[in-house]
Amino acid sequence: MANDPPYAGSPLRTHCSTALQLISTVPVKRGLGQHATETLHPEAAADRLRHGANQAVRLSDSRCLASLSPPLRLEIDLHQPRSADLAAFVHGRTVVFDADTMTAAYGVLQLIVALTQTGP
Repeated sequence: MANDPPYAGSPLRTHCSTALQLISTVPVKRGLGQHATETLHPEAAADRLRHGANQAVRLSDSRCLASLSPPLRLEIDLHQPRSADLAAFVHGRTVVFDADTMTAAYGVLQLIVALTQTGP
């Protein structure tokens, strides 16, 4: 479906749904476009973040965390033209990595983010 999240129908749907229930958010800005945002004053944002963090810590004791068993497959579709062009040198527009640990998967994700940053 057009409005379904990208993970709908994937084996991780249950894990993603569980994770979304465990995540606490504290909105402090709203995107208005690629280069514009509407933001709170830094002091107001800091107060909201502090309050939200305290609330999340209190709730964390009562929540059951989901766990994933290795191997963990990280699959990223790159849509920005520059990023997709770089990925095409390796393997199309999708980058896939199998990791034995969440730390390794996160490290590769950070690497991909760093390598695909659009610069001047």
